[in-house]
Amino acid sequence: RSAAISLPLAYHYDLWRPEDAPAGPLFVCLHGYGQSKADALKVGRAIGTGWPIAALQAPHPHHKLERGRVAGVGFGWVSAFAPEHDIRNHHAFILGVLERLRAEGVVKQQRAFLFGFSQSVSLNYRFARAHPEALYGLVAVAGAVPSDWLAERDKAPLETPVLHLSARADASYPPDLAERFRAELGARCRDLTWLEEDGGHRVPRAAYPKIREWLERVWARHAGAG
Repeated sequence: RSAAISLPLAYHYDLWRPEDAPAGPLFVCLHGYGQSKADALKVGRAIGTGWPIAALQAPHPHHKLERGRVAGVGFGWVSAFAPEHDIRNHHAFILGVLERLRAEGVVKQQRAFLFGFSQSVSLNYRFARAHPEALYGLVAVAGAVPSDWLAERDKAPLETPVLHLSARADASYPPDLAERFRAELGARCRDLTWLEEDGGHRVPRAAYPKIREWLERVWARHAGAG
C-alpha cells in the first residue's frame, strides 16, 4: 500500500527594507522555475517602488546543469506529482509571510501587491481568486493562467486588479497562446491591464518603469481612499 506522513518543511524568503521606510505596502515577489529568491529580490528592487519587498523561494530544489555539469541550484513551485499540495502550500506561504511581517511591524496594511514571473504566475492567479482580501493588485510576467480555467464555462470573476505582461518573442508562451490568456483574463478580470513588450522569456527591462507606474497608480487609489 501507499502511504504518507507529514513533516515540517521550511519555506525561505528574503526581506528587503528601505532605510527610510515609506508608507507603501509590502511587495511580495515570486521567481520563475529554476531561479531563486535572489532573482525575485533583484527584480523587485529593479522595479523601484521603494516599498518593503518579500522575495519568496520555491520549495523544490534541483540541480541546474550547464554543459553536463552542475552549475548551481534552482527551485520550482509545483510538480506533476500531487500538485494540489503545492498549490495549497503556495497559498499558505504567502499568507504566512503577510501575517508575520505585519506582526513584526514591517508593514501595517492588511493587503499586499503580488508579483510573479513564469511558473509562479498561474499559482498567483489561483491565490488571487482564493484570497482577494489579501491583495491590492497582481503583476504577472511571462506566465500562464491556470490550465483548468480555460475549460471552465463559469468564468468566476477575479476582483483583484491585474497587470499582465506578455513578451512577443516568448518561446514558452508564444503570441497565439498569450492571446488565449488575454481572452480568458478579459472574461474574468474586473480591472485588467495588458502589456506587450519585445523580447523573450524574461522580465523586460523596458517594462520596469511601466510596472512601477501601474503599482503606484493602483496603490494611490487605495491610499487616497484612506
